[in-house]
Amino acid sequence: MGGVLNIRQLVPGSSRHVLKLTAAELELESSDIIDFIGCKVSLDVDYHTGEIVARGKIDIALKLECARCLEPFEHKAVQNLAFVIKLARRGELNGPDGESSDDFFVVSDSVEEFDLIPIVREKIMLTLPLKPLCDQSCKGLCPQCGVNKNTKTCNCTIDQTDERWSGLRELKERFGGN
Repeated sequence: MGGVLNIRQLVPGSSRHVLKLTAAELELESSDIIDFIGCKVSLDVDYHTGEIVARGKIDIALKLECARCLEPFEHKAVQNLAFVIKLARRGELNGPDGESSDDFFVVSDSVEEFDLIPIVREKIMLTLPLKPLCDQSCKGLCPQCGVNKNTKTCNCTIDQTDERWSGLRELKERFGGN
């Protein structure tokens, strides 16, 4: 499995680790993701007795679907990654010092590997835009004929009148005004 940090093979001091993760390992779930292009995790790990400090970045490339024109486009992002792993003896795993958080993990000193997949998956999901757009100026699809307005022009006329405002429009016509 490519998404683990092998704790038993770490030697005291600093080391660099590069992991390439697959779509199957990450199991990303989002309706906007059409295809997985690649994911690389680069970590600088400092290991000292009982504690591992990791800092690095995640480079991700995905193919997403534009929310306006429904065309696929490539989304690249870099997300910073930093966490601490405290290796604790069995009895030290309980109590307030034995609680893990988003960037601080307490694990047994008998653990051989630390799974990075949940951390990386969460960071990747945070890079996804709420409304993925192929371009900020994307014109989208014509609501009448469905043509992609970025590549073709149509002759459709769209009535922009909202009937909920008809009462105010009648008052404006009756009494004048802007």
